[in-house]
Amino acid sequence: AFGTVNTNIVSLTIGRNNIDTNNFFAGKIDDVSIYNQALSAIQIRQLAAQVSSGLVARYDFNGDANDISGFGNNPTVSGATPTIDRFKNPNSAYNFTGSSKIFTTIPATAQIDNITLAAWVRPTSFVASLQYIVVNGTGANGYGILVDGTTGILKGISGGGGGYIVSTVSLPLNVWSNVSLKRTNGNWDLLL
Repeated sequence: AFGTVNTNIVSLTIGRNNIDTNNFFAGKIDDVSIYNQALSAIQIRQLAAQVSSGLVARYDFNGDANDISGFGNNPTVSGATPTIDRFKNPNSAYNFTGSSKIFTTIPATAQIDNITLAAWVRPTSFVASLQYIVVNGTGANGYGILVDGTTGILKGISGGGGGYIVSTVSLPLNVWSNVSLKRTNGNWDLLL
């Protein structure tokens, strides 16, 4: 069990920690989704096939980085470059390096329980101490999905003194994988 979080006063960041530029994801990220509910295991497995109810923000990166959920959480792209996605579609994912990120100052969700973050990722190398994939909020008021840059191990992070959830497997390099972090009734699950 992790501590509670409050994202009312913080930001959503994709591809890099909003504060510490040493912690970034090196590779491609596509189809980032944030829900105002904890999805079931079946819903998480079906993320690539359908959009679940409770969607708050969806960034499919199909030609741009706009939020297609209809809630207007459109981000700013800073240095990330369009690239091919997992289906070989051009300009349908973004490539991130140490200086790039996609961010918005509008929190995707200020909800502190029954939430899910999900993304398709394809790491090309493990280069930073922590590689931030997607984080809603910052510091003690945030939660998100990261990769340990020295081992490739997938991690979930929760503010409020909660610390990390650490997986037992490494993300494969140069392979698209779906990663999810969810919180249901105060309990966190990290899925790969």
